[in-house]
Amino acid sequence: MRLRAAALPLLLLVACGREQAPEPKPPAAVMPASPLTPWSWHPLGSWAVIEGEVDRDTELRLEGASIRERRFAELGPVRWEFLRPPEGQTAVLLTGEGVELARFTFATTPPAATPKPVGPTPAPIPTPKPAPLPARPTPPSTRAESGLPSTPVPPLPERKPLTLPRTDQAPSTRPAPTLPPARARAETFLPSAPVPPLSARTPQTLPRTDQAPATRPTPPLPPARARAETFLPSAPMQALPERKPLTLPRTDQAPSTRPAPTLPPARARAETFLPSAPVPALPERKPLTLPRTDQAPVTRSAAPTLPAWAQTETTLPSSHLTPLAGRRAATTGAPETAPTARRSTATPNLLETLPARPPQAPQPLQTQVPAWPGAGEALNLTRGPTGRKRLLLSFDGGSNAEVAAQILDLLKARRVHSTFFLTGAFIQHYPALVRRMAAEGHELGNHTLSHPHFAPGMKRDPKWTRERFQQQLFDADTALLRLLGRPMDPLWRAPYGEHTAELRRWAEEVGYRHVGWSEGADTLDWATRKERNLYRSGEAILERLRKRLDKDGDGLIVLMHLGSERSDGDRPSEGLGAFMDRAQKEGWTFVTAGDFVRDLGKPAWDPRQRLGLLAASPSRGR
Repeated sequence: MRLRAAALPLLLLVACGREQAPEPKPPAAVMPASPLTPWSWHPLGSWAVIEGEVDRDTELRLEGASIRERRFAELGPVRWEFLRPPEGQTAVLLTGEGVELARFTFATTPPAATPKPVGPTPAPIPTPKPAPLPARPTPPSTRAESGLPSTPVPPLPERKPLTLPRTDQAPSTRPAPTLPPARARAETFLPSAPVPPLSARTPQTLPRTDQAPATRPTPPLPPARARAETFLPSAPMQALPERKPLTLPRTDQAPSTRPAPTLPPARARAETFLPSAPVPALPERKPLTLPRTDQAPVTRSAAPTLPAWAQTETTLPSSHLTPLAGRRAATTGAPETAPTARRSTATPNLLETLPARPPQAPQPLQTQVPAWPGAGEALNLTRGPTGRKRLLLSFDGGSNAEVAAQILDLLKARRVHSTFFLTGAFIQHYPALVRRMAAEGHELGNHTLSHPHFAPGMKRDPKWTRERFQQQLFDADTALLRLLGRPMDPLWRAPYGEHTAELRRWAEEVGYRHVGWSEGADTLDWATRKERNLYRSGEAILERLRKRLDKDGDGLIVLMHLGSERSDGDRPSEGLGAFMDRAQKEGWTFVTAGDFVRDLGKPAWDPRQRLGLLAASPSRGR
């Protein structure tokens, strides 16, 4: 008993411990996501650069009044360069799904962009539920009693119930109302206006349909003379002369043979027209004898052999020949008889037929521009032929021209011709510089109209179709044609160096070969100190170019620019003259892109063949 009493409290404690639930563990702390880099932009020469960050792979679109750019961005930081829009214009940065990331206003001083939250949104803070409102007192039974408690409402008059007809019975026929006669109805509306009695009318009789229609007699007409006198009573009519009736031949009889008219002889007819000019008698002609078709054709004899004197007369010009009779008399001393075998006695076969010629299709008119020889190879010239110590300094003109005049002065002083690739915007903004380039003998290549991105990542953007791409080249060429009266040289350079083999073939279809630059020969002379990863001082750029020239400079193609926002003393063009003088002393020669193309054996292209394409191009006139 004592053991049972001691075990009972122990069992109760164990049972109570099982019923208690274990305390829940506190939730693990969630690490907050790192914020993304906000979007911003800054100017870079004639371009604009936007920087930011995306949290996943997506497509980015930049849309504004005059800009439509698109590119693919991978997860992480993003740097995007494009041609700067006009001053004060606003553009929106969107994802491929249309989510707005930021807005940019392209002013001289770039403000911070207004970023849109892209990261995960924080969890909402729970709000306490409001306490229940106290119950409102029961309103009066009607709104009228609530608003006008002292105004008694009179009872409504008793209404007769609406009796609907039963659907299981036939509808009752409503009797038609009895109308008064017509005169009574008229007097009802016009009581003061008496209506006189209607006169007796003859009833209209319609013809019966089962009888033949009655024939209406034709009214007799007066004779022709009476009718004429009716309209012209004062103009007396004269009697018409009697006419002979026209007798037609009968069809059941053979047609009568009309005798041929007797014509006077030929001499009499001639004297009729020319009575004062006597016509001499015609010499008697031998009749032409045609061979019979039922006999074999006569074989034409071989050409007769001419004597030596006749062969000599055939080859000598007529101005050095003397009369034949005199020459023969001088040679033999006696008159020479005419050769008897000089003319063949065989009758020529006039019906002899020539061998049949196969039918030929009519040749179409040459209305199209001739094809460019060698087009379709997708040439990408990045280096010229080696072995002759030659170098090409090429210059791109986008939208700025801070150092253009200085570069032209350096080239002119050293009698060097170079190649300039110009956009349509540069031609329109700096016409005097373009005229000077052409007058001093430089090559002018195509750099498109507005310097767009054709192939970001070296993959063609689908929006740039063949027609739209070629129109960019045509518009830039049309701007030069209007300024100088001649088209561009058959060369082009892709903006940002973005091109594909397909784009190069499209350009060759309209007469442009692509000229790039050698690897490592981009001077990056447009970059300022703001672009730390790309910036080099002007002296460092020229020193690097000298080392490259000493290492493997033969056939090198160097890329430089006519626009630079660097400060004075930091521009590579300021030391370019000394670099060229040193290179010329060492035996280097500066050439054009056209020289390299010709030395590679490429067929020559005449840019005047493009005039027809430019005339037919729907230029936008920009």
